[in-house]
Order: sequence, then structure tokens, then C-alpha cells
Amino acid sequence: MMTSSVQIQEQSEVHDFLDSVGRNSEKTKKLYGFSLLHFQEFLSNDDRYSKFTANSIIKPVSKNQINVYSLIDHFVSYLVSKHNHKLSPNSISLYVAAIRSYLLYHDIDIVASKFKRRVKLPKKQKEDEEALDAADIRKILLSCNNRRLKAYLLTLASGGMRAIEAIAIRNSDVSFETQPTKIHIRADYAKTRVARDIYISDESTKFLKEWLDFKYRDKMKGVILEKSPNDLVFGKRNQSGNINFIYQKLWYEFTKILEVIKMD
Repeated sequence: MMTSSVQIQEQSEVHDFLDSVGRNSEKTKKLYGFSLLHFQEFLSNDDRYSKFTANSIIKPVSKNQINVYSLIDHFVSYLVSKHNHKLSPNSISLYVAAIRSYLLYHDIDIVASKFKRRVKLPKKQKEDEEALDAADIRKILLSCNNRRLKAYLLTLASGGMRAIEAIAIRNSDVSFETQPTKIHIRADYAKTRVARDIYISDESTKFLKEWLDFKYRDKMKGVILEKSPNDLVFGKRNQSGNINFIYQKLWYEFTKILEVIKMD
């Protein structure tokens, strides 16, 4: 039986590590916690390490009683064999990077050259990538009839921000009074954790205003309701949280457009 997320985080060495990681990124904390769950399951199911936990294995590894490179290499083999190649090479690399970080946090030295020589990671499959050109972007936008999604896509294309940065925009972050329209990106959602201001085009401003008027309309009275400053621009009315849910909804609507225009 796989150790639960709560059980793994109750282990002192794991708790301290995840607490440290979480100060800068809650998302990274979740990823590393998930990686440690796999690591704990690996230890429990491997006869060589079954008496250890993610917590207790730190001491013998730090004393060289267990070779750190062999340990990680066995973990890689476990991930590949258990999931029968369902895990992508990228996912396996992420899990291994998390375990390396966990061991390094507890002062266990891992020499990069030795790691490369002793630990064999699955080769990442390389695919040719092709950048979107102006014609592609125009085709996507012309095919979009969803008010919210169109305003979102134009804001992304015009402002050059990241997907989550745009979804986290509140009404109070948008300044229609400036020319061009200014949008404040909060430090909490910026990848660099540094707040900044960006500007969007007049066309983006037009569709953004249309979306907000549509969202805050009162059908019965035929008026525009007052906008709460903390409402998320691309969320529902009076929605100030659950950013991941908004992302999933917009992603779903976007994939439907790509399917229609044969760009999925």
C-alpha cells in the first residue's frame, strides 16, 4: 500500500524539506511531495531498502553505508518498470530531480559528473517545435466566439504574460484610464516572483471591456453591476480564488477551438 501524502509529510526530514521548498513555490512543494511518495513506495518494495523510509534513509546514505548513485539509479529502474513506460522521460527526470534536491538539502553530496556516469535516465524524446506565426494567431482568434476566452487570448497575445499570470489578474489590477491599458502582474503569480506592469493593445482593451460588461450585466434591470476590485477578471462574478479551475476551463475551451481548425 502506498504511503499517503499526510504520512510522508509527517516524517521530520521530509517535512523540513517540503516546508523549505514551499516558502518560494507551493506548486513545487506539491510536485516534490508527490515525488517523495514515489520514492517511499520504491523503498518499501525493494528488498535492498525495505527497512528504510524516506526519513530514515538519510543517515546511512550520508555515512556512505548506502551508495547514493546506486540508490537513485535503482529508483529510476523502479519508475520505468513499475509504470511500464507510461511515465514519460520528462516525468521521471522531474521525480529524480526532486529526490536529488531532497538529498542535497540534507547535506548529501552528489557530484554531477559521477551522477551522469552512474545514473542512467531514459532518453527524452525530441520533437520538432514550430512557433506560431501571425497567421496562426489570427486564425485562432477569428475562430473564437467565446467572449471570455477571446478576451483572455488577446490579453495574452498583446501583453506577453504567462497563462497563470493572466488568469490571476483582478479587476483592481487593470487600469483602463491609462493609454494604453495597464495591467499589474502580482508577484505571487509571477514566475520570477517580481511584480511588474504590462500594457495591452486597444483591440485587447476593447474585448476585455466587452467581457467585463457581459459578466457584470443585470439582464432584468439592463444595467452594469458594480465590479468588486478583488474579483478575478477571467473568473465568474464574485470569484476571487480557485485559479486552477479557471485555467482548466479556458484550456478546455481552447482545445475545442484547435480541434475545429485542425490545429490540435
